[in-house]
Amino acid sequence: MYDHESVPERMNVILYLSYTGFSKAAAEYLSKKTGYPLYSISDAKEKVFDRVYFFFPVHAERAPKAAYDFLKTIKYKPLILIATFGRKHHGDALNDLISTCNLKINAGMYFPTKHSYIVDDDFNPPYEALDELIDINDDKFITIPKVKTTFGATFKPTLRAKLAIKILCSSSCIKCNTCHDVCPTKAIKYGKIDNRCIRCGSCVYNCPVKALSFKLSFPLKKYLQDRKEDKPIIYK
Repeated sequence: MYDHESVPERMNVILYLSYTGFSKAAAEYLSKKTGYPLYSISDAKEKVFDRVYFFFPVHAERAPKAAYDFLKTIKYKPLILIATFGRKHHGDALNDLISTCNLKINAGMYFPTKHSYIVDDDFNPPYEALDELIDINDDKFITIPKVKTTFGATFKPTLRAKLAIKILCSSSCIKCNTCHDVCPTKAIKYGKIDNRCIRCGSCVYNCPVKALSFKLSFPLKKYLQDRKEDKPIIYK
């Protein structure tokens, strides 16, 4: 892959924002299918591209703040947005990102993946559905229908996450501080988190010795056990 190399301008690219690896896995599939190079958004700021495919995760039925910040730094022609979600309600994440960043898009998708807080989730994402995004009319802009959000889903999501999710560090921690290196807000150091933690799960999924884990509240466990949405939704 092309990660961490110098990103050339004026080309078709697959870009991703991924904390647990699920959005990156979907982006990797499309990169292999199209032959377009794959880059993390950290390597692609303030660049000018031709066609852009941008993969990002849904958090509390919205895009993460980093997605909004990134889309303000690039220039592009066609833009295709792919919101990956953990098979629970994706809300109106695409429309919220489009309206907030004043975007025009040529296609969009809500793509189901494993859920970040269910580490042993055995769901196999339907990667083949991404093939439908390969042949897109670059001159046609689309409007995505509004989606009703879950009641209270976007109300103080960071506070709700802090109350519902704890990140525990076991005695197997080797003090390598990888958790700090991968944390987008630098809210963890040697396995101990502070109030900046957004519960994205990056530390848990990137710990080399699996010393970190989630402890979920009973209401959240019950919510995650309810009906899941397994089918992608495509707009083009």
